[in-house]
Amino acid sequence: VWYDPEGYHSLPAYLNSLNNFLLRVNMSEYDAARHGIIMYSHPYPGVQDQEQATISSLIDILVALSILMGYSVTTASFVTYIVREHQTKAKQLQHISGIGVTCYWVTNFIYDM
Repeated sequence: VWYDPEGYHSLPAYLNSLNNFLLRVNMSEYDAARHGIIMYSHPYPGVQDQEQATISSLIDILVALSILMGYSVTTASFVTYIVREHQTKAKQLQHISGIGVTCYWVTNFIYDM
């Protein structure tokens, strides 16, 4: 059974649905309409500690910032080569010299590998 662990009542509700399905599959059509499993789920009466909630929020913010910085650095590292090539006009110089586009990209691929 797939369930969302964030919802407090999702796991018992899905398990109840699965058990009802298994029960009704193994019964006759007449009996399946008359029988079923009823589940009662009550919320947890306790509350989360304020300190624990604050720590959890800070960890979530740190994870979000880490992912954001990782994507920023990765994207910037791909763009630096293109900008440097545009400034030095290396591709244009090779094109004027008679090197074809295919040769240019194969050479770049081999160099990168």
